[in-house]
Amino acid sequence: MQATSRCANAGWCRTRTEIPVGHFQLGFEPRTRQAFLGRVIIGPPHRGRGLALPLTELAAARAFARPWVHRIELRVYEHNAPAIAAYRRVGFVLEGVRRECMPVGGAFWNSAVMGLLRRDWQAVEPH
Repeated sequence: MQATSRCANAGWCRTRTEIPVGHFQLGFEPRTRQAFLGRVIIGPPHRGRGLALPLTELAAARAFARPWVHRIELRVYEHNAPAIAAYRRVGFVLEGVRRECMPVGGAFWNSAVMGLLRRDWQAVEPH
């Protein structure tokens, strides 16, 4: 692996019968051997169908397909319990909370920071 300080990005869209149902974006930082998962979205008509879990598993598999990636980090609004549950099922662990970090409609929302180490991901289930 040749480390650089440049961040590379990649995005994917998961479909069912050619209809986009979800999206995620990965950023990569080779110097720190990390990937950053963001913009995880399940389209409103497809929510509540258990699609967040396979989408998150796909994101982790794409990130860890790069052999130098040691960990994946993400941030999720603390009140987004369904997303947090899906991330935990893949192996992500709550690492902290960024308090009142996002102004939304005259209020401030907290953001949970979650991380997944390669060894923890490998220990969950065969991928």
